Amino acid sequence: MTATRRPTEWVDKAANPSKCLSALFLILTAVEFFLPLRAFGAAFHVAMNGVSAGGKILSLLDEPEPVWGRAEAQPGELRLENVSFSYDGQRDVLHDVSMAFPRTGMTAIVGPSGCGKSTVVNLLTRTAKAPGAARPSPPRQCRRPRRRRPQDP
Repeated sequence: MTATRRPTEWVDKAANPSKCLSALFLILTAVEFFLPLRAFGAAFHVAMNGVSAGGKILSLLDEPEPVWGRAEAQPGELRLENVSFSYDGQRDVLHDVSMAFPRTGMTAIVGPSGCGKSTVVNLLTRTAKAPGAARPSPPRQCRRPRRRRPQDP
């Protein structure tokens, strides 16, 4: 005949304090055990993003240079004379501004924040709607397309 087990025999085994402490220790240290692996995985992810970005940059550098036209700029300069501009119709952002931009060379528009530098560029590139004073007349074709980087993202 076989020995019969009591229905509460597993409770007696689980009530053993050394086993309970071992289980608790395992649960508490399991998180600590995997922290280095998680940190390594995060660093690996960042490295793979860098490799991907580097590959995109290198493929962009391998692209052939675009062919620009051979047209030369017309003689003369671009001028703004007595230009005023307001976005809301109440407060002038530009008031009676005059500027001249030579045909060759590089011109910088500098000044404190809010003085209208971006507004002047927007008027010259026709991205701001303004009375005809700031638009070149007649429009001329540039030797190559100009790239503009707006200050607003």
